[in-house]
Amino acid sequence: MAKSILALKKFIFYLIAALSSIFLSIYCLHQKRFFAYHLATKADRLIESNFFYPQLKIIESSKDVLVSYLFGYKNDIENSTLPKYYVTLTDDVIEYLKPFEKVEKYPEIPKDYQTAQLSYNDNQCNIKLKLHGGWYGHDTLVPLSPHHQEAKKSYSVKITNGELHDVKEWSFIIPSDRFFISSLFVNQVYNRLGLPYPKSHFGILYINDLYQGIYYIEEDIDESKEYHSRNKLKNHITLKTTCDSCLMFIPGKNNFKPLDFTTTISDSILLQKIQNQLDSLMANINDTTIDRYFDLNKTAKLLSTIYLRGDFGVHDITERNLRLTYDINNSKFFITPRVESGIAELTCNYIDENKNCLFDKELCHFRYYPYYHKLLYHLLKNETIINKMNHYLDDLILDDNLITIYTQLQDSLGALLSKDITLNSHLKLTEEVLKVQGNSLENNIEKLRNR
Repeated sequence: MAKSILALKKFIFYLIAALSSIFLSIYCLHQKRFFAYHLATKADRLIESNFFYPQLKIIESSKDVLVSYLFGYKNDIENSTLPKYYVTLTDDVIEYLKPFEKVEKYPEIPKDYQTAQLSYNDNQCNIKLKLHGGWYGHDTLVPLSPHHQEAKKSYSVKITNGELHDVKEWSFIIPSDRFFISSLFVNQVYNRLGLPYPKSHFGILYINDLYQGIYYIEEDIDESKEYHSRNKLKNHITLKTTCDSCLMFIPGKNNFKPLDFTTTISDSILLQKIQNQLDSLMANINDTTIDRYFDLNKTAKLLSTIYLRGDFGVHDITERNLRLTYDINNSKFFITPRVESGIAELTCNYIDENKNCLFDKELCHFRYYPYYHKLLYHLLKNETIINKMNHYLDDLILDDNLITIYTQLQDSLGALLSKDITLNSHLKLTEEVLKVQGNSLENNIEKLRNR
């Protein structure tokens, strides 16, 4: 009897163990992406020194084995149709970048470019390269930035001889929490609406033959003659203000400091006219000034895209990061898309044949500064703008071709991005996050279609 009870207990124990094992296996299979992602990220941290010490091939090989064992997806990325870019750095440049290897208290951001070489499709060109973006996160003064992770950095690149895709300046950006699939899609929307937009695409970056992962590669327009010419902006001036200027605005008081035009510009009378209109707009923001100073049609085009994007990132959301363009022909402003930019002071980017200066200066994240919130509030309550926005939204959401483009981007790039082990784990860019992003846009479209 005792033996029977013991045997029964063993049977129950092994049954529970077997069921637990099956359950755990199913759970692990379901969570495989999450667990393996973090394991792979740890593997990246083990080999982060490879960027500076290429001789540590044994660690690189170990990483390859681990990645292949977990998913076998590195080959999927490298064998994808994404373009591949190979940057070669000299020992001097490697030593120059070495202090920024770790995610910790950084020294002052280096603003000077370093000489390097870039290869693409068997074409080689000389470039100048520097680390892109600031050191700190957007919301807290901590030494964390989407641009500077332990295993991956963002870069600004200037091509000194020749061009890459007919553009001389590019930003190679970590596709972390910015959800650049949405950016790429919205560029298609801008094109559909006839709005200016920068060239952009995804690609794979290698530095000294070491795999760096997937990057979002976007045209840098700060000094880009190509951008202004291609988008027919020769008679436009794009304005943005520095964060320092924004901080001088105290809520409830009319003491916003005028824009500080520190650079010598060819047409001082024109700039003074723009300055006066900005001052008037800032001091007397209401529906009348909106009608007087804004091109309502062009502004409505851009604002209509807000409802397609969702809330995917600081740089790419019009309502958080506004830019104003001034049309010389009709003396009115309109909102233009925010693009990647690192210039803090007013600079004259390009003088066209009519001696009009195209310059660019960033408007701050309005969520921190009441004036910009107020500006957007008045834009979005303007009846003419609302009617025009509805017109453009109807046109966009009924365009099945645009939805197909987004779906294709999501299917082809979303899966690859979720497999990019060089992304920092604290940002948790997983398939689940990308799925949420996709649903957000799809839900927005569905709501708009049923409104």
